[in-house]
Amino acid sequence: MSSSSALQPASTSLPEPRLVVRDLSVAIDGRTVLANVNLTLRAGEVTALAGASGGGKTTLLRVIAGLAGDRKRVCVSGSVRFEGRELLGLTERQLRPIRGSGIGWIMQDAGGAFCPVRRYGDQILEAARAHEDVNGPIDPKDFRERALALFAELDLKDPERVWASRPFELSGGMNQRAAVAAALLSEPAVLLADEPTSALDAASRKSVREALFAYARKRGGALLAVSHDIGSVVRPADRVVILNAGRVDAEGTPEAVFGPEGSAYARELDAALFRLERSECVQNALE
Repeated sequence: MSSSSALQPASTSLPEPRLVVRDLSVAIDGRTVLANVNLTLRAGEVTALAGASGGGKTTLLRVIAGLAGDRKRVCVSGSVRFEGRELLGLTERQLRPIRGSGIGWIMQDAGGAFCPVRRYGDQILEAARAHEDVNGPIDPKDFRERALALFAELDLKDPERVWASRPFELSGGMNQRAAVAAALLSEPAVLLADEPTSALDAASRKSVREALFAYARKRGGALLAVSHDIGSVVRPADRVVILNAGRVDAEGTPEAVFGPEGSAYARELDAALFRLERSECVQNALE
């Protein structure tokens, strides 16, 4: 990671912008998916991105990461600036050193982040080594020790076994937590997390949330977390952005967004997701 991207303790003054999105619009096959989206991610802050399914949340993450798709089908306009550098229009070769160490991404389909027949440890170490030219050389023994410690923090039992296992040998929830660990070990300046706590039990959700929030609040990263988990992720965030049909419906502190003077859509979403969470809790108790 470059010196400008390296994680630093969060300052007590106004946090510096790490990533700035301005007037971002995206159309896929002529259909508008995002319209005039504005967003600022700051060092040391957790930003939660919420909204109904199909509202453009994952598309926003893909565009930020430079993975919007076929340019013949996907039309993107506006601006995405990472630490002052415009990302839209960069080639794959120019984006490669930024991904991982500059901008990390935890995919919703965590299984897709790993080769199913290679050991986790080999893949995670290989991913970190891909950024040695930016972050500096990696000592494999030290890296392994840090990875095992993080596995334990993420409620992965028997970290040694996880390190030596292949993805097909472990559950989907364990795959998801291993993907979170891989992203955090790269220490990106900005981390995009797409539903990082989905498909996890309550204890594992808590462990993942604490690790992600610590990445931002204790180590100065900028976290953008897409989530339907109102109680564990959205309400504890520093800022909330609500997307409705590809447009920003509301943005601000959780208290402002979901409060009496906030967005009616946000309050409806909050109530609907709360009912969903409650029904899931009841179902889990019955099982």
